[in-house]
Amino acid sequence: TESRKARRRRSRRPVGFMVLQITGWATILFLLLASGLAVAASRTPLPPVDLPEASRLYDRHGRLIGSWFEENRTPVSSSQIPPLLKAAVVLMEDERFYEHHGVDPFGIARALYRNLRAGKVVEGGSTITAQLAKNLYLSPERTLSRKIKELLLTLKLEQQFSKDQILTLYINTI
Repeated sequence: TESRKARRRRSRRPVGFMVLQITGWATILFLLLASGLAVAASRTPLPPVDLPEASRLYDRHGRLIGSWFEENRTPVSSSQIPPLLKAAVVLMEDERFYEHHGVDPFGIARALYRNLRAGKVVEGGSTITAQLAKNLYLSPERTLSRKIKELLLTLKLEQQFSKDQILTLYINTI
């Protein structure tokens, strides 16, 4: 005849197991939401990509006289970006970039698990494509509606552009 306290102590599961369960269920719910949003994304057009560039004024001999800009950008093509820079960006920002379609469930689950363990946000689960969607079309506010818009735009970007085009746009944006 065990005491009630002893039985209760033995039946408790470790906190890590509970965190893992919550992470698993959150990932499943997120994937269901993503599937529904993927259908919605396929029906909405993607806004045009418009990277702000400097206005340049040339003299009659083709020499640059001056430029005016809010952001002094000179977009480059994929072939102008060193492969080592591309590899470094992928490694630092989204290691599984070439393995997912804009949304990385493993990355989201990993970030959720680490955030739950830390008790605060210490890591994000955004992919390069999601960051591009946010930088091109959205504000940096942290709201659920912005995250849903970001997800729709991410799926749309992945439908319309190749991975190389997305990475090139990302590098030109950041």
